[in-house]
Amino acid sequence: MTPDEGEVVRDDAPDDEPVRAAAPPAPADDRNDGFAALLDAPRPADPPLGLGSPLEPLLGPAIEVVVPELVPVAEPVQPTVVAEPAQPTVVAEPAAPATRRAASVEPEVVWATGRTTEQVLALVREARREHPDRPALVLRAAAETLVALASEHDAYTTMDAAAMAAAVGPVPEPVGRVHVLCAGGADGPVAAEVGFVARITGTRVVRVDDVAGSRLQDLLSDGSALADADCLVVVAGMDASLAATVGAMADVPVVAVPTSTGAVNAFAGLGALMTMLNSAAPGVAVTTIDNGYSAGVFAARVARRSGRG
Repeated sequence: MTPDEGEVVRDDAPDDEPVRAAAPPAPADDRNDGFAALLDAPRPADPPLGLGSPLEPLLGPAIEVVVPELVPVAEPVQPTVVAEPAQPTVVAEPAAPATRRAASVEPEVVWATGRTTEQVLALVREARREHPDRPALVLRAAAETLVALASEHDAYTTMDAAAMAAAVGPVPEPVGRVHVLCAGGADGPVAAEVGFVARITGTRVVRVDDVAGSRLQDLLSDGSALADADCLVVVAGMDASLAATVGAMADVPVVAVPTSTGAVNAFAGLGALMTMLNSAAPGVAVTTIDNGYSAGVFAARVARRSGRG
């Protein structure tokens, strides 16, 4: 058999099997076949940036905006409402506040401290003109002011020299009962103010003086100081512990009034105030120092409520 062109015949090969020579390798291509299209295609030049002039060409194709036509929608038909005949308007008369009716017996207060006699008289006239059914209560007044009040309002003046107070006008009928316990003689002016304010506010008042010391056991043993009282007021300075003792034995509310008199080193009543505030006795309310007015009004409210019930 004659070998064809391009075949190489080896001596060791059998006669019937020709040996073909290997094909020459393809020339190497430096480009990647996947990016051939990108590398071969010409890249267009970037358009120049515009300056915002209307004469410059657009950088991109113009987009036509199609605005859909608005189809009018018919409004729903509202149902016909037949108005009912209007009812006649009834205007109710404004009712008087109940709290003011209950507090109408309480007096109008005029503090004489720091005021002249003419100023106090003018304030009393104004209070009597605005509230003729209630008394005008003057507190902490000097002796000449009390004399001037009695001279101007002789028939309508109720006065207490020990309390340095006066009331001009009708005094309400007493309801309930308040007992005022005074520890010592130095506490007398504040206790007198408590009793006078409570009586002008509309309650009966019983004064029990000099309760501290050896008399305390006698008064508390027979129960005369606590009997038939709707509210108790204890006025004490040096013997401030009296409030806790009375509060532990009584079954009615107790109002404790600390005073600035008594012991010299009591810090103007601060010692008595702290003693009463730190008391463990239940049912005891404490006022500020020498505040006989607040204690009298509070006790009178409690007594009047208890007397009506």
